[in-house]
Amino acid sequence: ALAVHSSPPPHPSWLLLRKNLRQTRLPRAHLPPHPPIHPPIHPLRHPQPLPPLRPRSLDVAPIPYRPHDFFSHMFTLHGRNFSMIASPLLLLFLWGLSWQVLFTFSFPSSSKYGASYGEALGHDAGDAQIAIAALEALVLPLSIPLSFLLTFRLDRSAVRFWDARQACGKMTEVCRANVATVCAGVLAPIRWRRRRERASEGEGKVPLPMEAGSATAAATAAATKTKTATTTTTTVAESESEAVAEAELATISATIPTTSTITATIQTTHSTTAQTNDDKALALLCEYAKWLTVFPIAVEHFLRPHKRTGWDDETFRKKRRFHIGRLLSDDDARRVLMECDDRDGNPAWFDGEDGIHPAARTRDPPLVVLHRLRELAFDLSYFDYRDPRTAPHPQAQAALCRQLNTQLDILYGAYGTMERIKSLPLPFVYATHLRTFLLLYLVLWNMTSVAHFGWIALPCLFVANWSLLGIEAASVECERPFDWNRNHLTLGKFAVGIARNVGQTL
Repeated sequence: ALAVHSSPPPHPSWLLLRKNLRQTRLPRAHLPPHPPIHPPIHPLRHPQPLPPLRPRSLDVAPIPYRPHDFFSHMFTLHGRNFSMIASPLLLLFLWGLSWQVLFTFSFPSSSKYGASYGEALGHDAGDAQIAIAALEALVLPLSIPLSFLLTFRLDRSAVRFWDARQACGKMTEVCRANVATVCAGVLAPIRWRRRRERASEGEGKVPLPMEAGSATAAATAAATKTKTATTTTTTVAESESEAVAEAELATISATIPTTSTITATIQTTHSTTAQTNDDKALALLCEYAKWLTVFPIAVEHFLRPHKRTGWDDETFRKKRRFHIGRLLSDDDARRVLMECDDRDGNPAWFDGEDGIHPAARTRDPPLVVLHRLRELAFDLSYFDYRDPRTAPHPQAQAALCRQLNTQLDILYGAYGTMERIKSLPLPFVYATHLRTFLLLYLVLWNMTSVAHFGWIALPCLFVANWSLLGIEAASVECERPFDWNRNHLTLGKFAVGIARNVGQTL
């Protein structure tokens, strides 16, 4: 959907294309009839109707809070991951309420612990209530290690979130630099050749001189004149024979093209060959740009879950294919989208195409794209320009190849960072230990606080429980920020930005 996949049509001049690309918005009526790389460029330059710009298709719109407004979205539930803590929060509230009901209606008061303690509680307390309230001194010390555990948990999740965000930024940065490098390296010989041609035309010189051919033609004409002057003194018979020879020589000379004709023919052939070779280089450059634009889409497909609420499997597959559109052919898109192999070794979806026999996962979409980019990088770096006067030096070709491969290595690293964050959460033992003792602390704290303060403790405990459980919920939300969520990274937006940057550079 980011570019039109079609065979390149006949090409006009590159200058006309460059002039058209400089315009911010080019009306359809003023488009050149067959621009050389217009099919892949125009959708990248003007992606308004494309699926990546539809937030419901790729991203969930984040909540735009106002950083300088302290009360902005303070009392909203959107984006708080409340669904994760709703169950334990409700259970803790019912736990405290049940104990308060028991203290009020089931446990009779007595003087076993003395009247002074009951007076300290502020109401007529039973023996069980007084005993449970006395446990508060044993429960409160648990808050110290739990505070450290929660702080470390939230800190690690925030670090993972910013590592993922930094990897996305690195991906965008390197894609911009990579397409600029490959464009400058591939188009430099073409620019040099056309500058030489313009300079030669301006000075009135022929790019391919024919001094040798001119000298040969002059020598032939001089010999003919000398021979003609000599034969005028011969006999009449010899004159007639010489006249016949001269007529034959004139006929043969008429069939031989002149020097200017030969020069024009060679110049036209050289220009046609150079233009054809330029078209091949531009087509290869466009192919590289297409695959580079597909890379962030492939990363988004790999990082996002394979299920989404409201989408069945068929809709999910069509959406993914729709994101790539005609940027790639059907065969190439199939290789990128399908991560598994069926029993016969053919590309298949993650659950098996027949829905019965599961497929084995054998490939990652980003790696498929990066491998293809690596192949195209070598093809572009060592492209045969067929003109030794403007072809880049082998050392320059090697430098371009090294630069492109270095940038692709950085893309490998950025993708690997996001893959690590997605695949490896915090250790199981840490998360389990934290949640176990956090819930145990809250259970005991709610029980002792209700016994100590009575009904007034219930709303205060509800807020305190929400604050502590919310730290764990926020940590889980930021731990792997690649889902369709308001707090997660807008991977589709990154893909659209890279597509626009690639089109602008082209």
